[in-house]
Amino acid sequence: MNGWQRIGLVLSVLWILGGGLYQRSADMQRAGDMGGFAMRACMERQKLNGSFDFSRCSDEFDKMFRVFAEPSWGNVAIVALVPVPIAWLFVYILVWLTRWIRRGFAGQAR
Repeated sequence: MNGWQRIGLVLSVLWILGGGLYQRSADMQRAGDMGGFAMRACMERQKLNGSFDFSRCSDEFDKMFRVFAEPSWGNVAIVALVPVPIAWLFVYILVWLTRWIRRGFAGQAR
């Protein structure tokens, strides 16, 4: 493995870790926001009905949080893993194209 491939390998691992962590964090933030929204809506509904029993509102939070958190691992896998082979393919095509063009100019110099 040459130096450029090693750099690519290190960057790939960094992308997988960083991209996966970023996506998981973003998904959990979104799930928390949506759960909080559901809980606040439930509490407002309870107040309008004249009830101050907010015990079922935490169930609303849990339900909404799960709806948004469950697909998170699929999102993490897509964000972390899909770009890596695409980037490697793109780089190898770019290297092949560069070498092919250079060979064309090398043939003219003779």
